Amino acid sequence: MHDRFGRRGPPRRDDEPNMKRGRFETASDTYEPQFNRKTENQGRVMLTFRKFLETQDEGISDDEAILKYNEYKFEYRKQEYEKFFQAHKDEEWFQHKYHPELSSEINKKASEFVNKRLEVYNEVITKDYGKDLEFSFENTERLVKFMDAVVIKLEDGDDVDVETLLKEPVYDESLDDLKKKQSKTNGNGEAASNGVTAAEQEESEDMQNLMKKLPFRTHSIFLKGIPANAKFEEIENECKNYPGFLRLGLSEPLADQKFQRRAWVSFKRDVNIKSIFWNMKNAKFSDTEVSASVNRDLKRRVRVVSGLTNHRPIVQNDIRQAARLIALFDYKRSLYVDEGDEGKAPPKDLDALVSRSKNPVLDGVVEYFVEECNAEEEELLGVNKETSDDLKLSLEVDKDLFKYLDRLLVYLRVVHSVDFYNQCEYSNEDTMPNRMGIVHVRDLPPDGEQFGKSETGVPLVPKKNCDQYISTTDEKLKSTILKYEVISEEDLLKLGKKDPEQAVEDFIKENSQELSKDKWLCPLSGKKFKGPEFIRKHLFSKHEHKIDETRSNAIYYNNYIADFDRPHNMELKVPATPAVEEVKRTQEDRFISGHRNSWGPDRRYNNGPRFGRGDFGNRGRFVDDFGTGRRDPRQPPNYRDLDAPDDII
Repeated sequence: MHDRFGRRGPPRRDDEPNMKRGRFETASDTYEPQFNRKTENQGRVMLTFRKFLETQDEGISDDEAILKYNEYKFEYRKQEYEKFFQAHKDEEWFQHKYHPELSSEINKKASEFVNKRLEVYNEVITKDYGKDLEFSFENTERLVKFMDAVVIKLEDGDDVDVETLLKEPVYDESLDDLKKKQSKTNGNGEAASNGVTAAEQEESEDMQNLMKKLPFRTHSIFLKGIPANAKFEEIENECKNYPGFLRLGLSEPLADQKFQRRAWVSFKRDVNIKSIFWNMKNAKFSDTEVSASVNRDLKRRVRVVSGLTNHRPIVQNDIRQAARLIALFDYKRSLYVDEGDEGKAPPKDLDALVSRSKNPVLDGVVEYFVEECNAEEEELLGVNKETSDDLKLSLEVDKDLFKYLDRLLVYLRVVHSVDFYNQCEYSNEDTMPNRMGIVHVRDLPPDGEQFGKSETGVPLVPKKNCDQYISTTDEKLKSTILKYEVISEEDLLKLGKKDPEQAVEDFIKENSQELSKDKWLCPLSGKKFKGPEFIRKHLFSKHEHKIDETRSNAIYYNNYIADFDRPHNMELKVPATPAVEEVKRTQEDRFISGHRNSWGPDRRYNNGPRFGRGDFGNRGRFVDDFGTGRRDPRQPPNYRDLDAPDDII
């Protein structure tokens, strides 16, 4: 090899690695430089405020820039929502949520489910097994039997079935967990055992006999990867081919998985579920093969959260949040709503929703919305923000607060399928294999071992931990099931709200084309008329279904954008661009590492040694075991415009 002056270059070393281009899914098939290549089906990225300012005149004022940026965001979201609507409007799951006719049928069925649950709730709370139920780990056995009793009532069982259930033993791993904790607290050292291991329970004769006595127990098949365009009827008809079929439950589409869905197919307990599995293993829906597996029985139905939930300030906060959830879900599902209230404007916020609720469960809840604090005591003790992080408080346990909170939690779990301590809703639970599957409860309160005890022997809890638990719980609730927003008419118009009658007029105008004087064409039918008024009459008489479809599509789109929790494509983030010096330094490090190492490129970029062995005995010629090579100890210069404003948006 020679350079441009004819001089011979250094010989090539045979042990130098062959620096080939890595082939990734997004790699280009050209040698031309590629910058910010978008992957297939990747949408536009919304500009940050700084990037948006680069497209504006330099003389723009701050107020005008903010106003224009807000207009840009509305226009961007309008286009994205329109694109999402057009992409999914023909899919059944989307039609069931927003289509004027189809959604009403689904809402009617959902209303029947929730009204049935409300009826069951009002019945079971008056029974001994449901009265004054506590959501604490100590009541695990009672909670399991309570959930089973609710399922029996939902399945139209009678009191005899419930009495049979209450006499039977409970087989659940949460009971073993409870016994271990209680034995540790009592200082016995060893957990009490019922003499049957978890594995033996599943196969024991007692367990099998119990299953026969409880007809609501089911077997189920789990299906994964169901395409978004698959029809419910198509899947259900396939499942009906197998004996003992009970019901089919479909999950909400997963936005991060191309809106694929999951399904649970429930069968009677006496079927051969493994035989059904082998037949459904290679099932196809909408020409897409799905993955099937046998769904295991729930072994731990009562699960615990932090024992800090026993502390009075946390209980007070939980009461407020549970009340907001009840008011919100009652409002969504039209429970405890008078006929005259349906036309009223929606409340501006959740607290207003609570204050106007007529649910008897929320009687007196407003008192708990009064914020309380120990400001005077903290001031006298000299507690400030710096010392409050290390402050420990005596554990306050208020049984009356527990009683009121648990009443709210039972209502949420039974009527609305909301597991409060897990901050989630088990949607479509009535179509799932277990119509009351699991519940999260308070763990045993701190006993003083972890955080110590006060001089009077009361367990202590760190104030920092309590505050952090409250803030974390509130944030999770607000981002998931406690979302509430009233979208103004002005914002709806900005997002593209349509006038159904204007949409009909636009449709008529599109199908009224003037060919010449007194000669008009209707492209829809191909017929010619003397004037546009005749085309209008023709469309309303011969193509009324098209008129209705146009009007319906406008309402369809309006229903979609009016939902503050509407599904949409996941927002794309602007990729962070590293500084030029960092990119250059990274490339140099890779070059040095790759050429000074006798086994090739840096193992950090090659997933380490293969087959569990280090190459050449994990020894390199010029570098240490990490293959990083020699580096210049001096830091490279970093240049920054000191006059540039901070990017705070």
